[in-house]
Amino acid sequence: LRRGGCALIYLWTMVAHPIFVETILARTGLFGRISRENRLQMATACAGRSLRKNGILFREGEAGSSIYILASGSVRLHKTDSAGRDVTIKIVRPGEMFAEIVLFESEVYPVTATALKASSLYRLQREDLMKLLRQDDFLRDFFANLMGKLRFLSNQIRDLTSPDLEARLFGFLRSQFGEAREITPPF
Repeated sequence: LRRGGCALIYLWTMVAHPIFVETILARTGLFGRISRENRLQMATACAGRSLRKNGILFREGEAGSSIYILASGSVRLHKTDSAGRDVTIKIVRPGEMFAEIVLFESEVYPVTATALKASSLYRLQREDLMKLLRQDDFLRDFFANLMGKLRFLSNQIRDLTSPDLEARLFGFLRSQFGEAREITPPF
């Protein structure tokens, strides 16, 4: 029954995938500020895929043309160092996106992706994203999102290089927890 329940969840996420994938895309840094309509267009272009435990999605150095969104399970991103050792770069958790580098920077995967347990994913191909970028409203939305990310990173650099330690600490706390209008003592 437990296995059947997992199968039903997998089936539901694969069938209802545009809405499910759109909610994941909304939480990503790369696509989070794009309008819901444009994220839904992206989600519709995504194809579902499953991997068994220890299944390899792609290998380091392999030609790459897709990014992935993990729906369930976990995926280990790893590479071989100069001494021939296998080094873990990241463990991808559900709701995270990975392999974005092949969209614009590289045509090969810089790491190997191996399922740590049975996993379900969504794939967005570079070709499908390029088609969306040919639409004026999507292109404007995408670049506005990138500019917002650049502005955020620029502010982070400014804040982190501030010589005033107290200002950096308060800035960090404000970004993590917000700003209280009123402080109420606990007693």
